[in-house]
Amino acid sequence: MGDAIKRINKRRDAFRHVRLSLGPEHADLTCWDGTVVDGPLVDGTFPDYERVIPRGEPQHGTATIAREPFMRAIAGLTEFAKASAAKWPVSPTLRFAFTAGNLTVSAVMQDSGAACRGSASVAVDVAASTMKDAGTVAFYGSHILDILNSLQGQHVRFDFFDTGGPNSFTGDRADGSALHVIMPVRLV
Repeated sequence: MGDAIKRINKRRDAFRHVRLSLGPEHADLTCWDGTVVDGPLVDGTFPDYERVIPRGEPQHGTATIAREPFMRAIAGLTEFAKASAAKWPVSPTLRFAFTAGNLTVSAVMQDSGAACRGSASVAVDVAASTMKDAGTVAFYGSHILDILNSLQGQHVRFDFFDTGGPNSFTGDRADGSALHVIMPVRLV
C-alpha cells in the first residue's frame, strides 16, 4: 500500500481518485489507472498509544514555563547548534537541566573538527516547579519547537517522568490541556 500512496502524492495526481475496499482480513486500494494494491489487515491495535502515555505523578516533578520565552530560547539554541555543526542527523540535541526552581537549556557541539566545538546555554524562568532533585534530560530541539508551535496558551507544563522513557508537555486551558508525549535523547 505504501507504493500506491507514494504514487498519489505527486502534485499532478493530487486530485485523482482512489478506491479503498476493506474486508474482514484484507484490504484493496485501486488507483485511478486501474492498478490494484492489496494486502492483509494487521490484527490488533497499532500503535497502542495508551501504553506510551506516562501516567501518575512524574517521578522527577513538573515545571510550568512561559511558552513564548521558552520557545525563543529553544529556537535560538537549535539554530546556534545547527550553524555550529557540520551535520546533524535529525536536529541538534538540547540538554535540559532542572534544579529546584530553575531550568537551564544548553547545546553542546563536539564534532570531530576543532572549529565545531563549543556550547551555549540559556536560563529559562520557571513559573512553578515541583522538581524534587536536580535532573538532566535531552530532547531534539526541533521536536520541542514542534510542540511549542502547536500550542497557543501562555504556559506549558513539563512533566519529568523519566530520563530514558516518555515524558510529556501539557498546554494550558487555552490549548484545551493538549497533551504531547515526547521521548528523550540518550545523553552521552
